[in-house]
Amino acid sequence: MPTFRRSTIAAGIVLASLCIAPRLLIAAEGSRTIVVGGTGCALAAMEDMAQAFQKKHPELAIKIIPSLGSGGGIKGVLAGSLDLALSARPLTEREKSQGASAKEYARTPFIFVVAKGSQTHAVTLPQVVPIYAGDMREWPDHTPIRLVLRPEADTDSVLLKAMSPAMERAVRTALSRDGMLVAITD
Repeated sequence: MPTFRRSTIAAGIVLASLCIAPRLLIAAEGSRTIVVGGTGCALAAMEDMAQAFQKKHPELAIKIIPSLGSGGGIKGVLAGSLDLALSARPLTEREKSQGASAKEYARTPFIFVVAKGSQTHAVTLPQVVPIYAGDMREWPDHTPIRLVLRPEADTDSVLLKAMSPAMERAVRTALSRDGMLVAITD
């Protein structure tokens, strides 16, 4: 079975670099709190890293705010309301021209999820295509499939469409069907 991955990119200052010189950040910013926000898929891992960082640097507090999405996190850094943004997509040229910089720090798995208790435990890309295309609307045990989409411009949708030409067609078909659920956040 193939493994699907997506890049997670940190915009602004990477937390790992803060381990090198935290006192420089305090002197430069005049604050003892580092505020982090961005894509929801990266926040749980950042919580763990923040706890480890704070054990070594108890003079600093790290505040992780609820998901703003990649774009919201980057806007927060550019506006000065966040010190670190977590993004599931690369920076745009416009964001770079406004002063944002990015550093990849980790990769997170791209997974398809089925309901707890489902008799289906794993799916492959060839199995996912007919689900998105609308040709497969129930599992082999006749349990209905409830497909939840992401917005078309969302990184998840872009990555799905890039997996294969058949997947691109299937995602476009799913996004055009009436009554489909579209989740705005993770």
